[in-house]
Amino acid sequence: MCVPVIHGRSKSQIVKNLRKNAFQVNNVKMDSQQQLVQSIDKLTENVDRNLKHIQSNIGDVQSSVDKNIQAVQAEMKGMERKWENEMEYMKDTINQIKKTGTSGQGRSQYRPRQNQGRDRSTWECYNCHELGHIAKFCPKSNETPKEALNLKGSG
Repeated sequence: MCVPVIHGRSKSQIVKNLRKNAFQVNNVKMDSQQQLVQSIDKLTENVDRNLKHIQSNIGDVQSSVDKNIQAVQAEMKGMERKWENEMEYMKDTINQIKKTGTSGQGRSQYRPRQNQGRDRSTWECYNCHELGHIAKFCPKSNETPKEALNLKGSG
């Protein structure tokens, strides 16, 4: 039997070399697959580690946001209380102005006209005891009632 020779090799040597090369290719493929699996495992571990880190950060951020929300709510309640106090003060001041014509804090900008709409005929003057005016506006006295009281007390 005659064995063909290709490039100085026999058919059996070529088959042997092919099997050897195939085995090496399979080994390379298996090594590559194992390396690929190891790489995927490492990536998965890294992703898991990063995910845990991200979840931890989200928890910290959520906690910080909750604290900020609580602080803002507390500040808003304080501002609401201040606003309510101011509104109550303004209502009291308006009521006092309506009753007395002054806010009780110095000279008022709002002053009703003197004795407007009142019946002056029943008023009695403490200076001259006549009806129709009060001592402050008494035509018979050049002194104010306070000055008259001071003079009476000293004499």
